[in-house]
Amino acid sequence: SNGDKIAFMSDRDGDYEIFVMNANGTAVRQLTDNDGDDAEPGGSPDGTKIAFSTDRYGAMEIFVMNADGANVRQLTDSDGVDMSPVWSPDGDKIAFTGETSTGQVIARNAAAICARSRS
Repeated sequence: SNGDKIAFMSDRDGDYEIFVMNANGTAVRQLTDNDGDDAEPGGSPDGTKIAFSTDRYGAMEIFVMNADGANVRQLTDSDGVDMSPVWSPDGDKIAFTGETSTGQVIARNAAAICARSRS
């Protein structure tokens, strides 16, 4: 993005949620609100989407939403833990770490999954 907004996580409401604010610290807005922990937000290069990790439905998975908090979509659904999403420079892919049920940590390219999330 152009650096005018910052996405961050905070537990100010009792569990971790995703917030956004202006780069100067003003206009803080809460984007998520659920009983799970929403964490590790990362904005797409064009600033239109935010990828994040959440355990709102059980295991930690990768989700994407519009930068205003609308259109939340689940990208992964695995038996292990998926976390730490990072956008590719062109915004077409999301890389993340996935922990399998055997405890092995791997890095995956989520291009096909991310492509399904586009409008």
